[in-house]
Amino acid sequence: MKIVFQSYAFHPAVGGIESSAQIFIREFINAGHEIRVHTLTSLGTQQEINTVPVYRNPSLPQLLNDFKWADVIYQHNPSLRLSWPAIASSTPQVISIRTWMRRSEDNSISLLDRLKRYYVSRQTVISNSQATADDLDFFSTVIQNAYDDRIFNNTTESDTRDGLVFVGRLVKDKGCDVLIDALVQLNSSNIRHNLTIIGSGPEEATLKQQSSQLGLTQQINFLGQQSPSTVAQILNQSKYHIIPSRWAEPFGIVALEGIACGAIPIGTDQGGLVDAIGKCGPLFPANDSSTLAALIEELDQTPPLYRQYLEEQQHHLIQHSPKTVAQRYLDIFEKASKK
Repeated sequence: MKIVFQSYAFHPAVGGIESSAQIFIREFINAGHEIRVHTLTSLGTQQEINTVPVYRNPSLPQLLNDFKWADVIYQHNPSLRLSWPAIASSTPQVISIRTWMRRSEDNSISLLDRLKRYYVSRQTVISNSQATADDLDFFSTVIQNAYDDRIFNNTTESDTRDGLVFVGRLVKDKGCDVLIDALVQLNSSNIRHNLTIIGSGPEEATLKQQSSQLGLTQQINFLGQQSPSTVAQILNQSKYHIIPSRWAEPFGIVALEGIACGAIPIGTDQGGLVDAIGKCGPLFPANDSSTLAALIEELDQTPPLYRQYLEEQQHHLIQHSPKTVAQRYLDIFEKASKK
């Protein structure tokens, strides 16, 4: 197939949408398909890493020409700015929903969101979790996200692992302060774990101050932002991967990365994290440091439960391998192109 791949967020920007776009492009090429990319992200001073044509801020003639060339137009999260010229094209569109189609500030649905929802509802739609599908008022096929299995692999025996790890932006929504509070409660129960925090953001100074005030500076190591390979190495050293998000994550690829590296995920019981973690780890209510501490204590003291979660990992990961997920997308592209 000839596929126009549209993603408003793209390399060299960094994030879940950007990294998953690279995974899909790689797998689509490996499956023998032709790709042209449209994005609103400028290259800046970076070098292009893709071997396929990438059109940044494409002109209207370029959009119309590529829509005519393609068998299917795929949008890696909706963008009206990139897709509106397709109204004049008969080429079918497939749109994946990778985050909430509502305002992040107050969870409301704005006029622009309503317009976008109406446009998307007229296309073939894929949601990346049951939670994002349930947030829509029209049908979508749920295909959960893939993770990069070239980087994130289990290379460590479970009995050599130790400690907790957090991976993510240091913002209030990610709930890292809840994890630090849970560490205090574990200490009060004579359960001592070291914590590695990977990531940077506006809350970093506040979190370091919290750690200092609680007397945890010897237990917590702030590493800042790290390369994916370094993240994988640290996940392989860690026993528990904590995802204490206050915000309902649309999915949470970071959970898959931790599972792939053999850590037990412990995340909040909302949004797409429920799908991302599956049966591989326990869940707790957002903002509830006491329950988080209790879950870690239970896992420490109940080896059969710990092993039960480990035994679920391989089956869970097979469903999220890049090749498996990409093929499910390609099957939908094929059906859409024949309508």
